[in-house]
Amino acid sequence: LALVEELLTGGQALVRGVPREDGEVVRFGQTLSTLRSTDWGACFNVRTKPDASKVAGQGVKKDLAYTPKPIGFHTDNPYRFPTPDFQLLHAIDHCSCPEGHAPCSDCQVMNYMVDAFYIAQLLRQEDPEAYRLLCEVPVRFENDGGDGGSALVHVAPHFELEEGHGAERALKGV
Repeated sequence: LALVEELLTGGQALVRGVPREDGEVVRFGQTLSTLRSTDWGACFNVRTKPDASKVAGQGVKKDLAYTPKPIGFHTDNPYRFPTPDFQLLHAIDHCSCPEGHAPCSDCQVMNYMVDAFYIAQLLRQEDPEAYRLLCEVPVRFENDGGDGGSALVHVAPHFELEEGHGAERALKGV
């Protein structure tokens, strides 16, 4: 119950003790809800090496997540409709920092989360016109599936508001 409460109020939760084995994140996720597969399969593995495998007759997937390059702050899958409600990130191969203090000098990967709802609310207060534009102007989000085998496109504003009228509608998605 505490996990669900943290997800619904804080937007994220840290879960410890999930076995560090392939497929365990799917098993854990299925204890929470029905999982939504994508063209990447039931689970998308972020790895610091190129993907050499083929999924269900598709070509090798090419994605920034398959490189050792840092990936800046972003929203995953804005080209999907509906966009993901929650995502599960499972560190299987990760740095074991001495005394648990991360990052250490041996770390190659660190994950940071951003509260985009908080940032949107700050923008709403500090620059209402910019906030309004991000709520109203549709933009094109697109992905070719990593192998050119699909064309996923969604056109929508960056910020999605709850149904209704007026400037004080609640923020539904970012």
